[in-house]
Amino acid sequence: MLLGKYKILELLGSGGWGEVYLAEDNLGREVAVKCLRKDLCQDESALSQFLEEASKAASIKHPNVVIIYTCEREGDERYIVMEYGDKGTVAQLISEKGSLPILQAIDLAIGVCRGLSAAHRKGLIHGDVRPSNIVLCTDEESEGEGAVIPKLSDFGFAQRARLTRTSAKTGAPAPLGAWQYVSPERLQEDPVDGRSDLYSLGVSLYEMLTGEPPFPLRGDNAVNEVIRGHLKVKPEPPGNKRRGICELLNETVIRALQKKPERRYPDARAMLKALEEARDAQVTWERKLKGLYKQAMAYFEGGKWQEAVESFEKLLKYNAPYEDVPARLEQAKEQVRLAEVYQRALAFVAQKEWQKAKAELEDILRSDPHYRGGEAKTWLDEVKKQIELASLYAEATKEEKAEHWTEAIRLFSRILSIQPGYQDVPARLSRAEERWRIQTSYQEAMRHLDAEGWDEAIRKLDEVVRLDPVYEDAASKLEWAKRQKELEPLYEQATKYFEQEDWANAVKAFEKVVAIDSTYRDAARRLYQARGKEGQQSVEQKKRSPSDAERFDWTKNT
Repeated sequence: MLLGKYKILELLGSGGWGEVYLAEDNLGREVAVKCLRKDLCQDESALSQFLEEASKAASIKHPNVVIIYTCEREGDERYIVMEYGDKGTVAQLISEKGSLPILQAIDLAIGVCRGLSAAHRKGLIHGDVRPSNIVLCTDEESEGEGAVIPKLSDFGFAQRARLTRTSAKTGAPAPLGAWQYVSPERLQEDPVDGRSDLYSLGVSLYEMLTGEPPFPLRGDNAVNEVIRGHLKVKPEPPGNKRRGICELLNETVIRALQKKPERRYPDARAMLKALEEARDAQVTWERKLKGLYKQAMAYFEGGKWQEAVESFEKLLKYNAPYEDVPARLEQAKEQVRLAEVYQRALAFVAQKEWQKAKAELEDILRSDPHYRGGEAKTWLDEVKKQIELASLYAEATKEEKAEHWTEAIRLFSRILSIQPGYQDVPARLSRAEERWRIQTSYQEAMRHLDAEGWDEAIRKLDEVVRLDPVYEDAASKLEWAKRQKELEPLYEQATKYFEQEDWANAVKAFEKVVAIDSTYRDAARRLYQARGKEGQQSVEQKKRSPSDAERFDWTKNT
């Protein structure tokens, strides 16, 4: 498609003034062609003003102002041919990146301010400074890759093209499509001078720094809210929306956004100086923040947690632009807390308050399972062992007190298998084993006594008495068993005499038994019986034997 001597390559955009195309002239040079709206082309008064202002804009020879090559007419078409921004616009850059790097945003604003200064010196007010009217061109003189120059476009005629909506004050025509960037005095149809452009530049810089203008278009009542913002609302400093902005830059932007022109910078040169000073301050500020961040990271990586906390808190206080600072601050604070908890845990360990130490160490390991290279885990294992040992010890001593020696021995042995030499357990185990031997020997002795196994009973009871002379009734049982052992053969012999009806010897034998133990078996009863039998036997013998007289008579007769 051809438009006069220009080959149209593509549509770049459209707006209230018409369309803009990328084109190529007859020298093969890329240019931007702005075709004006039909109604503007047919309005001779408006067209005359456009041409006059385009002529003025073309007279500005400055690196930060788009070059206007010519105004052409082709049939009913009127179009302006100007320098093409091969790197797009600031609006497109913001759309792609959101907020721009701070120094880049300042540099772009400085460039625009220089262009405005040049225009204002010629008495030309731009009237529509905003990111979409700041084009970016390759810096041919810079050796740095990707270096660009910001250039103001749409000088003068853009302002005229948008007079299609009523103002907030009088109902007269007001700008349409640039509500976020328009100055309060333009909204109220107050006298306008270069300070109006400075307000719009302040809005544009604000958007470059934060990703949105101070009063963005949002919601159903967006335009009215934006107008109210420009007229009545104090803008929030950009530093409140973005980290890393130095105070002087905040002040510079906010001064440019003052509602009353007299409170802004008096002219573009004054604002340019302020921006340059703000840039220097920002460089110094970023250098300071970088040094502080480097120091904070050194503390962080070196495990100097309290120092790291203090440094990261300073970075947050200074609104530093490091996204990891809040998270690292929390990590450092947690490490400070863990160190305090760890010291408490060790103090509890020293005091042998095992349950308290366990609670503190578990708190640490929930947060950091490998705290201090596993040292906390080692301590927790030791503390758990001590808790187990204390529990076993309490149980074992309870069984010991109840004289449940087998269970006590098992528990004391378990303790020593976990920790040899634990408290007085070796001595307690030895005593428990001895008491168990005594108890076992006594129980066996009782069984032998019941079975009248006197020798084994005596041997076991002798062992008991040797280990514990006062153990229950072992001593008396021992004496009793010995007597039983002595009485048994006597009783058996007496019984043998009794059964043979050798009453005299039975009496003598049972008398010996009864003399030793009157309650032994039936010895007393049998003694009584034997004595009776012996007496009866004696009487019968006397009856059977003749008297001496009879024996004499019988002899004489014989």
